[in-house]
Amino acid sequence: VVLVDDVRTTGGTALAAAAALRTAGARRVLVATFAVAGQDARDSTSGHRG
Repeated sequence: VVLVDDVRTTGGTALAAAAALRTAGARRVLVATFAVAGQDARDSTSGHRG
């Protein structure tokens, strides 16, 4: 599954959506984001594999 998010601020919404998709049976969830808001946002989810 490819999850598309227009702007990632904290990454919380994308992580929650990815978790819900995995619970529903998705084997792999990739997140594509068009923009990142704030320095902390880049660090909060970097390297996360879901």
